[in-house]
Amino acid sequence: MVNEFTFGKSYNTWDYYAHDQSQLSRSNMGNPPSFDNFATDPKFLADQNKPRPTLSPGSQNLQIGIPDLSFGGGQEPNEASYSAPCSGDCPYTNWNDIYSFNDNLSKVIGTHNLKAGLYYERTGKVEQNQFSSPYLGSYNFASSSAMPNNTQDGYANALLGDFNNYTEGGRVVGNYWFTDVEAFIQDNWKVSRRLTLDYGVRFYHQLPTENLDNNTTEFVPSAYSPSQAMRLYYPGCTVSTATKACPTANQIAVDPVTGYTTFFALNGTLVPASVGGYTGTPVPDPGMIRADGASPLLPRTLWNVANVIPAFRFGVAWDVFGTGKTAIRAGFGQFFNLVSTQNSQNFSGNPPDIYSRAVYYSTVDKIPSLASTAGITPITPGQTIGNQKVPGSLNGSFMIQQKLPLDTVLEAAYVFNLSHHLSATYQINAVAPYAEYNPANQNPNVAYLPPNTNGKNLNDNYFRPLPGLGALTDIDYAGNSNYNSLQVSVRRNFTRHLSYGLAYTWSKTMSDLLANPNGATRNSAEFTQITPYFTDKFRNYGPSYQPTPQVLVINYIYELPNAGSKVKFKPVGWVTDHWTLSGITQWHSDIKVTAPAISFTGTTSTNPQMNWTGGFEPARMMIVGNPQLSSGVSFVGNTPLAAAPGANANGTPGNQLLNEGAFVIPFPCSFTPGPTPQQGIGQSMECYGNAGPGNIVTLPGTRMNNWDVTLSKSIPLKSEKRVLMFRIEAYNVFNHTQFSSANISPQYNWPLWQQGVLEQTNANLGRYTAALAPRQMSLSLRLQF
Repeated sequence: MVNEFTFGKSYNTWDYYAHDQSQLSRSNMGNPPSFDNFATDPKFLADQNKPRPTLSPGSQNLQIGIPDLSFGGGQEPNEASYSAPCSGDCPYTNWNDIYSFNDNLSKVIGTHNLKAGLYYERTGKVEQNQFSSPYLGSYNFASSSAMPNNTQDGYANALLGDFNNYTEGGRVVGNYWFTDVEAFIQDNWKVSRRLTLDYGVRFYHQLPTENLDNNTTEFVPSAYSPSQAMRLYYPGCTVSTATKACPTANQIAVDPVTGYTTFFALNGTLVPASVGGYTGTPVPDPGMIRADGASPLLPRTLWNVANVIPAFRFGVAWDVFGTGKTAIRAGFGQFFNLVSTQNSQNFSGNPPDIYSRAVYYSTVDKIPSLASTAGITPITPGQTIGNQKVPGSLNGSFMIQQKLPLDTVLEAAYVFNLSHHLSATYQINAVAPYAEYNPANQNPNVAYLPPNTNGKNLNDNYFRPLPGLGALTDIDYAGNSNYNSLQVSVRRNFTRHLSYGLAYTWSKTMSDLLANPNGATRNSAEFTQITPYFTDKFRNYGPSYQPTPQVLVINYIYELPNAGSKVKFKPVGWVTDHWTLSGITQWHSDIKVTAPAISFTGTTSTNPQMNWTGGFEPARMMIVGNPQLSSGVSFVGNTPLAAAPGANANGTPGNQLLNEGAFVIPFPCSFTPGPTPQQGIGQSMECYGNAGPGNIVTLPGTRMNNWDVTLSKSIPLKSEKRVLMFRIEAYNVFNHTQFSSANISPQYNWPLWQQGVLEQTNANLGRYTAALAPRQMSLSLRLQF
């Protein structure tokens, strides 16, 4: 019996603080005031005596410094702006404690090798969170006619304390802790000389991160009440906008209930309670709950997971015929991953702890008194609440190994990885499809624009399902992806002056997190937004080939025969002996890319591009055929849509890579059908297009065939411990031109498209845009001793 025990304490920190706490007051530095009084604000007072590594207890959250300044230019030849050094990062707070315990016990009983173990980890991380505007504030002194004492010079305005606008955000420091407990038991059982089994189970106890500083808040739908929501200032104009846009001088912000008007810059912000017109007690953060352990609606861990999660593992190794030449190996395992602390950290410092606030056209001395009336844009926090799953994966493989002649081994395997319960972000306050077309949601200041165009509608915050709130998000653990591959390898160990290996992989990944609503390829599963309108499998489930489906790699080492030794004539050996040829040959199939996006040229402020879908989810191309261009296809010119719907130019002659005619721009939607399809086809699903996410188009001419070769000669010197080594290295030795990307995105003339005519305007369409490295060579001579 063997027992292995380890215990560890790990600590690291990278931070810096102000040494003299008495100088934290901005007034001591002669700085202009801010909304927050650091000397009396409870959230800052609570920060005064926290532990600070390498220093005595004090504030982790404040800095001595001045706000950012912007002057908008002027008569003096000075800089137009000033950014305070580390205005958001000072003091910088980030330190980490880890306590770990690990105990493993193993015992051999007959043909069984039993193991059991326990792992415990308790980790704490103290880290700052910076939100929106610098917490020290940002002043803009640029000239504006709305300023009370405007001098028409930004520097002079600053000297008088007369500002255009002042914005201020905030920051907090959280104390984040999580616990991970894992236990396992397994058995390696040698059933017979030909058969061995591995099986076991691992138990996970992984609770989400807690913030012991109690400054984490989340939106909880059950706590939201529309009666608590604040209304928004609407854009208004003091003159008619029936035939023209509202002149800048006539633009105002209007409270639709009381008729109170204010600066236009405040349109879209919350109407403060001091304006009146409310029946209850409104708040700028309805539905927000603090995770301090006191509310039954939100635990300190924010969400709940199963207390104990079992994960099973199984493996088998079987000598099929008992000759040691044919073996079958298979394995399967469940694995669970501790959720990143980043999710919990991102919810710290949400309202009501921190708001991003702005005031306009006043004087510096009035800043503290303006805090209660400062403009606050509807908040956009998120939530991860309720019962959630722990991210995990199912891994498995089935392999056949066969020994071949010439000391060669062949392996063929099926390998899979099924990842489930990945984090994904969904909008829970998204506007309804086509809502931006509703005449009730039109912006009165831009009534001159054609219908269904971008800029015609009000900001989405005016007509979201949950009034008084912005684009709320829900991060849950319902995403998934799967990887499947065929992997074949042939290898020979170094014997008789030769070794070689071959590895071939044919793989594919499918995921419902491959694209965000804007069509961009996903880089990480963490916090990727998914469409709120469609099911994942319908709109977001797609393939990835990373970036090609098939990859072949061959490596080899060959020691050339020593002719001089064989003929026993040293002068011959000086030329022919001790040469080694080695190299790596790589091949992959054509790269897979995403379908092109909808793109136009020739749009103007008076003829802007259509609002294609009228909601959160943008439009994609309509794929109506095979995008792969068959041989002999000729150039397709400009053709009226009515005569040949979907006919596109494939690029300039000689540069056709894809059948661009397979990508058709769907007609836009509208509130009611327009006189022509280009002006809107009504409330129809067709405007969304049908192009899926992921790599669905094969890009011809991107196949790789690369040879890297090294020829080396060892020249032994008189002492056996000294060798002169001569090497010739060549990369891409045959100097193949190997393209790695191309322009496949057509652009169309917007005014002509509105008339039903396609004119492709991208002069680079069908051209390769990048290539792998050309041949590179290196010669070296070195002495080894």
